Amino acid sequence: MPDNPTLDMALDLLSEGISIIPIQPRSKKPALKTWKEYQTRLPTEAEAREWFSNGDKNIAVVCGAVSGNLVVLDFDQVKAARAWAAKYRSVVHGAPVVKPSRGWHVYIRTDRLVPSSRGDGYDIKGLRKNNLEFWLSIYGAMV
Repeated sequence: MPDNPTLDMALDLLSEGISIIPIQPRSKKPALKTWKEYQTRLPTEAEAREWFSNGDKNIAVVCGAVSGNLVVLDFDQVKAARAWAAKYRSVVHGAPVVKPSRGWHVYIRTDRLVPSSRGDGYDIKGLRKNNLEFWLSIYGAMV
């Protein structure tokens, strides 16, 4: 079987209880007609294999309750990332960090749902609006 790091990552994320959907390459546009159901349920392994076996899609992570209260801290500036990490060291210690095309994404789980918000040089991607929309986060290379 050929090496497929995208499929491997998708299956790893699913095994961690993280909801994922396929997105168009180098885009934040979902590759599905609708992804609403994946805001409330994890995709099956068969769905993930169908989406990512060809290696022509990127992975988006669905934040919020469906993914165990997953929150993504989206930093555009290194200064903001360092300041936040210094203030909340115990929160981010050991958290996975992803380097997308610009900035850094820090993935954490919380003990309660966290609304999306903006800070000085960063965004918190959790829940949007009235808990019906969830942010997408492009999964890039691990740092």
